[in-house]
Amino acid sequence: MAYKRYKSEIALSKPEKVNLMSEYIEYYERLINEQGLDILNVKIPRDVFANILDEIGGVLNQKAIEMASEDGPVKDFLEAN
Repeated sequence: MAYKRYKSEIALSKPEKVNLMSEYIEYYERLINEQGLDILNVKIPRDVFANILDEIGGVLNQKAIEMASEDGPVKDFLEAN
């Protein structure tokens, strides 16, 4: 399945975008002040994503092996170098 980037059906004007960002910043500044933490600066342990990263790596490796053995630009490049 190809990745499909989300695109909002509602187009905001430039002033609306500026206002939305301003509200966003104010909200997080208020959270930081009220709760004494910076929610946007939290490190997530790598092991939380380890399974999906391993799966993605496996898919990439398999696809690379297939592309290297099939006729096409990847195989041509590998043979030329």
